[in-house]
Amino acid sequence: MEVSVPYLAPACWYSVWLEELLGGASDREARRIANRRTGCVERGGCRQWSRTGIGGVAGVRLSVPICGGTSAAKRLSPEDALVSSHGDWPRQHLGALEALCGRTPYHSLLLPDLERIIRSAPGDTLARLGENIHSLILKILGFPEALETLRSLPPDEREHLRRIGEELRRGIDPGMTFWEWISRLGPSALPALIL
Repeated sequence: MEVSVPYLAPACWYSVWLEELLGGASDREARRIANRRTGCVERGGCRQWSRTGIGGVAGVRLSVPICGGTSAAKRLSPEDALVSSHGDWPRQHLGALEALCGRTPYHSLLLPDLERIIRSAPGDTLARLGENIHSLILKILGFPEALETLRSLPPDEREHLRRIGEELRRGIDPGMTFWEWISRLGPSALPALIL
């Protein structure tokens, strides 16, 4: 069974995922642990994967509509749930991200790829939508090479990078989606994940 990545996963999900990868876990196991530790569930429907909050604690909740509505979202896995085109949600989600991140340094550079992914999602599975956004984020961060570089760092250099990450995180709400972080920090968002 595939281990899904939540739609516009929060920064805390990526921090747990990276921590587990650096500890030697496989990608699949790191995802499973990140899902469990951040409140996403492996079974029992895909509602957790179809919802995200942007703007941190005081922000906005966004939901991706699932074909079949709420009853389908409660019983289908992310791998089986098809994304609906109901309500023109791609325009609403992209508009909300534009309003929130439009003035950040990297948003205009990164938005075209995210827009393509979101606009092409209706008719595809929720798991594929999460995976496509995750793949874009990994590309921006320079994976898999960046992971190998981090793994090869001696402990004192990794600790130094962690302290840089602490500085980068100042003033950024940890409840934000990682997309919001990456819009602000670009590729330097990677050290901000190291806790």
